[in-house]
Amino acid sequence: MNITHLEYYVALVANDFNITKTSQKLYVSQPALSRIINSLETLYDVELFIRHNRRIIKLTPLGEEVYEIALKILKYDSTLTKRLEKVSQKEVIKIGIPASFLATALSSVIVKFIARNPQLQIAIVEENVTILEEKLVNQQIDIAFLISPKEKNFHQGIESLPFYDDEIVVYMKKDHRFNSRTRTQISLEEINMERLCILDNKFLMNSQIYKHFSSENLTPKVALETSSWEFLIDYCNHFGALTMLPASLYPIIPDNEQFVHMSMNPPLKLPICLCYYKDNATKIDSAKKSLLDIIQFETT
Repeated sequence: MNITHLEYYVALVANDFNITKTSQKLYVSQPALSRIINSLETLYDVELFIRHNRRIIKLTPLGEEVYEIALKILKYDSTLTKRLEKVSQKEVIKIGIPASFLATALSSVIVKFIARNPQLQIAIVEENVTILEEKLVNQQIDIAFLISPKEKNFHQGIESLPFYDDEIVVYMKKDHRFNSRTRTQISLEEINMERLCILDNKFLMNSQIYKHFSSENLTPKVALETSSWEFLIDYCNHFGALTMLPASLYPIIPDNEQFVHMSMNPPLKLPICLCYYKDNATKIDSAKKSLLDIIQFETT
């Protein structure tokens, strides 16, 4: 006798000993169900059912006892199965990353994090900063890497830890007239002399760039805004324009040897924070420490 036999036995009783109805609910043939039910009696040479004209009509006293025990066994089996499945399932940590360029820049960190934490199932959620902040508060994600300028105030329930400092820099073709071996910075006035293309207002960097120029009483002369950093690079490549993107993007730009990047004067820093909702702190504590250890190792 096994669990399947007990399941069939209990199902037959629940369906008023109707073999046809029971077989349909169990998705087995009537002959197969009849053989299994009959085998319960022949295996132990006992009578579990009272029959009339070869049809089962009710349980014998022993059959009633077996039925009660079978119900308990099936309940324990279900409880045990659920418990084992819960233990075997990997805990899911959802990590939010804003914009494709930042996701790529952080890819090495995420890969190392996954390798160090095989017990976790990692889900990456890519959205803009505003949506990621909402998802943190609603606990739809556990951790987010968010751009955090000085004037940015996160929701009061969000805790933030400095992760690393990026910088918005100016990209140009190597043969651009502003490029030279000794030059490391470019002024905002010089940038305004050229055709400029930047990411659109779906990105926090867009407002940061405009505010940066405004702080110097300048208005950037933007020729193009787009949501694709790849298109910005192509535009610079074909038209000799300038663009502004994070310095961390440079290693992943296709054919990046054709481009150079330099800091603005004054520079525009792009601090990246590891953020989490404080009510969720216990769940993500070990994951947070692991991520901080990785970035500390990479920056030392």
